[in-house]
Amino acid sequence: MLMEKLDAMLQVATERSIKDIELMNLEAHTLFDSLAKLVSLPGLIPSTPKFCFACTLIDDPQKKDNS
Repeated sequence: MLMEKLDAMLQVATERSIKDIELMNLEAHTLFDSLAKLVSLPGLIPSTPKFCFACTLIDDPQKKDNS
């Protein structure tokens, strides 16, 4: 009985870990796509104040467009 409970706990922990990893991958992919689009904008030069400001907007969850 103890082994069954431990096995069930391990399975739940594993499922949570997999979901967390999948979410992190999705967020990283979205951030990468956003940065790639930002870098491709004409006239926006990396390491300039405008570029850095745009990066902070992309990274700020309150300013993201979640639509």
